[in-house]
Amino acid sequence: KNMAHHGESLALDDLFSKIKQLLAVEGDFYLLMPYKRNEELTGLLDKYEFSLLKKILVRPKTGHAFSRIMLAGQHKGNMPSDPLMEEISIKNESGQYSPGFIQLLKDYYLAF
Repeated sequence: KNMAHHGESLALDDLFSKIKQLLAVEGDFYLLMPYKRNEELTGLLDKYEFSLLKKILVRPKTGHAFSRIMLAGQHKGNMPSDPLMEEISIKNESGQYSPGFIQLLKDYYLAF
């Protein structure tokens, strides 16, 4: 957990380099990252000539600050220039999973 949180074993630059190397021309990539790396991710998308399909900002609970960012992207030129932007909260004010979170992860999360 500590290695994942601090990102010392795989630099984002190395990750984007591998995505660039391995991603098919028409392929998509998906990332789930800490929100604090949002600016770094934006710079690397430009550096490696990727465009976003979708960007989802994730809050742990309604009213809290963003904690995660979810990205879907492709090589530049494969899609329209305006990505879909969304915000979701994992839990609502009463501590229940939010409808947006359930919809997004219902096929993968056993709790639903």
